[in-house]
Amino acid sequence: WSSDVCSSDLFICDAEIVNNNLFLVGGIQGTATYQGNTLISNGSTDMCILKLDTSGAVLNKKNFGGSGEDFIYDIETDNSGNLFVCGAYSASFLAGSATFFSHAYLDGFLMKLDSSISPVWAATAGSLYNDAFRGMAIDSSGVIYITGHDGGYSFSIDGSSVILPNDESSFLLKYSSTGICLKGVDILYWGNTT
Repeated sequence: WSSDVCSSDLFICDAEIVNNNLFLVGGIQGTATYQGNTLISNGSTDMCILKLDTSGAVLNKKNFGGSGEDFIYDIETDNSGNLFVCGAYSASFLAGSATFFSHAYLDGFLMKLDSSISPVWAATAGSLYNDAFRGMAIDSSGVIYITGHDGGYSFSIDGSSVILPNDESSFLLKYSSTGICLKGVDILYWGNTT
C-alpha cells in the first residue's frame, strides 16, 4: 500500500515498527489532515506522532507543543516495546503533567510514551543558543544514547549546568531507561581549531 503523508502542513522525520504498527513522527504547522484525521498545532510548529496499522489506517494521532517550534526527529523502541522520541522544542511544551521551558530558542528533549502515545516522562537539555537531540539508539539493557548539537558553552541537562569544552559542538548523552542523564561528552567542535 502507499499513502500520501507529505502535505505542506505535515512533515515526517522518522518511522518505527512496533508490534505490527507503524509509528511516524515529525511535526505539523497550523492544521494538518491525514486520512480525515486532523491535528492542529498549538504554536508555530508542533511535534506529532501518527500510529498506523499494517494497512496504513490511522489508529491514533497526537501532537505536543507550545507556542514555539517543536519537532520530533527520531523514534526508537526498547526490547520491551516502550516508545521513545527525541527532538527539539522552543518556548515550552507539556509532557504528561510536567511543563518544560526552553533556555532561549531551541532545546533538546527525550520523551518516553505509553501504548496510547501519551507522555510518561521527558528529559531536556539546552543552552542559550540552538540545541537539539537529533538521533538515538537503545541498547539491550534499555540504556538510551542521544546524539545532538549544542550552541553554547553553558549547557544545562535537566536543570543542572554542565560546562562543555567547546562552543557549537556535537554531543553524545547517555540516559537510563527512566530518563536520568548518566553521562555526556562533547564529540565534535564546529568552530575554528587553530
